[in-house]
Amino acid sequence: MKKRLHGFTLIELMIVIAVISIIAGVGYPIYQGYIQKTRRATAKLALMDTAQRLERCSTELLSYTDAGCNVTLPFNAPVGGAEQFYTISATVLTPSTFTLTATAIGKQVDDTDCSTLTLDHLGQKSGTSSSCW
Repeated sequence: MKKRLHGFTLIELMIVIAVISIIAGVGYPIYQGYIQKTRRATAKLALMDTAQRLERCSTELLSYTDAGCNVTLPFNAPVGGAEQFYTISATVLTPSTFTLTATAIGKQVDDTDCSTLTLDHLGQKSGTSSSCW
C-alpha cells in the first residue's frame, strides 16, 4: 500500500504565482487609471467651485478682482486633504474676465493625459487633451 503525501507540488505553486503576476500586471495599471480620474474629478470640482465664487463676486461687487472678493488664489486641491494633487491658479484675472488653471502636482504629475485643466469666465473648459473634461 502506497502512502500518498498531501501538499502542493512546485509546479502547482509556480502556476499560481504566474497567474497572480499576470492579474497584478494587468490590474494595477487599470487601478492607477481610476485613481488618476478620481483626482481629476477633484480638480474639476475645485475649478468649478472657484469659478462660482468668482461669479458671486462679479454679481455682488461687479468685478472679479474687487478687494471684497473672498477668493484666495493660488491654492492646492483638495483643500484640507492629506495630500494635494493639483494647484488651482488664475492665469488671467481681470475685473471682467478670468481663466482658472489646475496644474498637476505630487503623485498626479504621472497623469500626462490631463496634467492641466482650464476653465474660463464663459464656462469654456479645456485640458492637456480633449478628453480631460
